[in-house]
Amino acid sequence: MVKIKHNIKIIDEKFAGKFVKKIGEADEKLVAKMNEINEKYKNQLAELTSRIRVYENDFTQRIIDIEKNYTEKGNLLFTDRSNELQALTQKINEITNQVKSIGENVNIEINQRLEKGRSEINELYNSGKMTLQEEFKSFNEAAAQKLQDKSLGWPTGLASERVIKSIGWAE
Repeated sequence: MVKIKHNIKIIDEKFAGKFVKKIGEADEKLVAKMNEINEKYKNQLAELTSRIRVYENDFTQRIIDIEKNYTEKGNLLFTDRSNELQALTQKINEITNQVKSIGENVNIEINQRLEKGRSEINELYNSGKMTLQEEFKSFNEAAAQKLQDKSLGWPTGLASERVIKSIGWAE
């Protein structure tokens, strides 16, 4: 029995050694497999990170290009509107100057016509006044002649001229 115990002990020791050896091998294989998985994970993560950076750079560049395009278009629109506003301002100034010029020309023409009208009225007045004076003088002379011709008993000569002047028939 001792021999059997001894044999069982030897078998147990062999089995325990093989078992420990097998567990050590399995543990090494597991560690190697875990390292291999970790390495693949790190490689895929690095590749994914690299792709994300490429996409991020592409996205950033597209945003910069879009902003640049909008800025250029905005500046172009601003410049165009500014030029249109300047052209409109210039046209308004030209129209304002034309209106002022027309107003000044109208004022000049009105003043000229007023002067012409005044001079025509003065000429007409002076002409009428002279005609009236001549008519009045001829009427006075005719009236004096009739008075003398009819001998109404009025004195003739210097006295009759005084009478005519006193009643306002002479100048």
